[in-house]
Amino acid sequence: VNTSITTLNVAHNNLGRVGIDVLAEALQVNTSVTDLNVADNSLGPDGMADLGEALEVNTSITTLNVAHNNLGRVGIDVLAEALQVNTSVTDLNVADNSLGPDGMADLGEAL
Repeated sequence: VNTSITTLNVAHNNLGRVGIDVLAEALQVNTSVTDLNVADNSLGPDGMADLGEALEVNTSITTLNVAHNNLGRVGIDVLAEALQVNTSVTDLNVADNSLGPDGMADLGEAL
């Protein structure tokens, strides 16, 4: 496991569910990445579920950018659940994910 990389930017790479699943598995054991940008990767709710599992155990990520990923209410709800467990994320970008008022309410409860 690499212990020197602190910033990982894989934005705009069309990772989708398969790519984010591989990344999420790595993040469950990585303790050096503090800044993660997965913006614009078509994660959707399923990809967010994979990343959410990693966030529940990862304690090093402080900055998380999941903007432009078509998360919708379901994906945001998954993120909100992960953030209720994760106490390390201090900077969060969820721009352009069609949260709607209900998704924002779910996210607000986690904050």
